[in-house]
Amino acid sequence: MKFSQKCNYALRVMLDLSTFYHYRRAHIIDLAERRDIPAKFLGQILLQLKKNDLVESKKGPDGGYTLKRPPSEITVGEVIRIMERTFYPEKPGQNGLEKGGNHGRNGFYGLFSEIDEAICAVIDHISFEDIRKKEAEHHERNATGYTYTI
Repeated sequence: MKFSQKCNYALRVMLDLSTFYHYRRAHIIDLAERRDIPAKFLGQILLQLKKNDLVESKKGPDGGYTLKRPPSEITVGEVIRIMERTFYPEKPGQNGLEKGGNHGRNGFYGLFSEIDEAICAVIDHISFEDIRKKEAEHHERNATGYTYTI
């Protein structure tokens, strides 16, 4: 499955905000640098996420962006659907192979609905807390630093 760059960036920024959810607000420049996202483009993404009640912002020296809800309550599916207007899955019966009164003779009838349901079963049950934990475990496994005590 391929998503737009905008969606990929939105997923990255949501993961970053999940990482710092309990600690501090994140400034747009820090988010852009940490997740390698162009700052101007990130501003548009954050505005869209804010408009859809996933993030909130505060102005001033202690300002920045943070998640509006805990990362455990925000799913990957929510972000994908906000960022990808043409994203499938569609409601069963909406795609072309299942239309046209050809239901009984079409060998594909029902297949795409099953695929859509399988995709939803994954993306709607993975929270950003789950992804944050996986990323942290990955970093711990791949740490190469050594500590010497004299």
